[in-house]
Amino acid sequence: MEAGTVVKTHGTKGELKIVTDIKVKLTEWAFLEIREKPVPFYIEQAQAAHHDEWLVKLQGINSMEQAQAYLGFKLLVPKTKGKTKPKAGDFNLNGFKLVDINLGEIGEIVATEELPQQTMLITHYKGQQVMIPMVEAFIHDVDEAKEIIYLNLPEGFFELYE
Repeated sequence: MEAGTVVKTHGTKGELKIVTDIKVKLTEWAFLEIREKPVPFYIEQAQAAHHDEWLVKLQGINSMEQAQAYLGFKLLVPKTKGKTKPKAGDFNLNGFKLVDINLGEIGEIVATEELPQQTMLITHYKGQQVMIPMVEAFIHDVDEAKEIIYLNLPEGFFELYE
């Protein structure tokens, strides 16, 4: 569900000014709509500027130039019933193919799991269950039409599972 919009940059270190349409609390994760899909960003710092404005520093965005690339992007929050805490897993990514730009096809997402540190994409690779952190640094591109998430995983990532 749309909750707001990135309206401008703030400062020189990659901070974003987000105007919200509904009441939100930004603490650990922010989801921005990129190519019509929710992409998670870890929040390094968030400060309410006014009742409907936030100054937010997202991990991986470290300059005014990088921040400008996100102007106009929508802030998303999951639709929830009652007072349940929203989780990244509320966005249904099950069935999306995971393709690493170096290794090729890894597998399909079978589930997402919200852990205290971060959200994990769960897939099967070479007969084993694998958990891949759902972090912006690992997401190279998203093709929502084909339901493919292109990853750029660190070299040796799968050695943990061998």
